[in-house]
Amino acid sequence: MRFSPIPRGVYPGFSALDPEALAARGIRLVLADLDNTLVPYRVAQPSPQLTAWRDALAAQGIGYFGDDDTYITEIKGVTIGIVGYTYPINEGKLKKYQKKIEKLKEAGCTFIIASAHWGKEESLNINLEQRQGAPALIDMGADLVYGHGSHTVQPLQIYNGKLICYSLSNFTFGANAAPEDDDTVVLQVSYDIAADGSCTLGSITALPYKMHKDKDFRPYPIEDAAGKEQVWRKLVFQGEKNPDSGLPESFLTTGYADFRGMMVVDEE
Repeated sequence: MRFSPIPRGVYPGFSALDPEALAARGIRLVLADLDNTLVPYRVAQPSPQLTAWRDALAAQGIGYFGDDDTYITEIKGVTIGIVGYTYPINEGKLKKYQKKIEKLKEAGCTFIIASAHWGKEESLNINLEQRQGAPALIDMGADLVYGHGSHTVQPLQIYNGKLICYSLSNFTFGANAAPEDDDTVVLQVSYDIAADGSCTLGSITALPYKMHKDKDFRPYPIEDAAGKEQVWRKLVFQGEKNPDSGLPESFLTTGYADFRGMMVVDEE
């Protein structure tokens, strides 16, 4: 099913998001800062106001994750675990991921999302940290790598049957009213669920968006064919030096890929 997630308004800050009101709307998870941290860069500890807000979320049964906090939930019989860190995603940080992924598996998670804030800002190309880190996270046991940090749309990759999103750009981002590249994307991913709760990648649908119009920070869907294809091209690796995205040629003109029945070849 296609949908158009256009925000109806803009909140001035996290404190304006009332946990009780969020719970009344059925919201179960809040990703308030895509840096995977609850504090600004180079700040050691969260403010008392932010800590109180986080505790209020927990009191309403609303989850959060980032840094050393993981999140576990169950949806349609699948126990899902989420872990996330911010750059540098170096060897030490990857060891933290591995420990958290192992603990999530021990807790019964059969689908694990590894969120990573990384990449060179404003770049359409992945850097070495992303190139090495994303496959490593899959090898550790992550089922989906969800990347962000470049503020741009970067390629997808199917690695050993698992999906890597190196960067899906911004969805709502109030720090830049005039980005050089204002393309963004909503990715719908479907999975086939086995009796044991394990999941197999089924299909991907990429919905192209612009970040906002008239500087209102409200993303809106791209309607013209050329604009859509521009986004879809950014989601596919180009050039011999880059990895193979593992997407069908038709993805460049449809933004859709169905993996059911396809043979999966492990990467070296």
